[in-house]
Amino acid sequence: MSGFVVAVAALVVRPSETLGIAEWPAGAGSCMPMSGGLRVLSLRRAMTKDASPGVWETLSGRIEFGEQPQAAIMREILEESGIEVEIEPRPMAAYHAWRLERPMIVIQYRARWVSGEVRLSDEHDAWAWLDAQGFAARCPIPELVHAVESVLRDPLFP
Repeated sequence: MSGFVVAVAALVVRPSETLGIAEWPAGAGSCMPMSGGLRVLSLRRAMTKDASPGVWETLSGRIEFGEQPQAAIMREILEESGIEVEIEPRPMAAYHAWRLERPMIVIQYRARWVSGEVRLSDEHDAWAWLDAQGFAARCPIPELVHAVESVLRDPLFP
């Protein structure tokens, strides 16, 4: 398994009524829902990245040697966004993908925004809180689009 990259991804969800005007995607301010609805944090990979530059995704990263998956995703969330979240302890899904022509296993977790404002690392150059339809329009990764649709449809942290 030495040829595999093991990665973790977090779908960070936030109720739309907690979002400020500045946190909505450009042009969406006039159609903000008055109540209800969930949004997922989406980030656009910087054009300087070696893998998937310009692609919209959720928070993700590689597990470091000896690191547990949940510790890895907490570290990645802090590094990439600076927000505080609560992570559901059980993974929601896992799937096979490719990164720079190397096989990769991605373990997905659901997370809930607790507090903080998004601050980007140099890995990303834009961010938005998106509904499932908005995310599907921006993200070219079918497994990730399906995961976002699933997490926004189902209740969090039963």
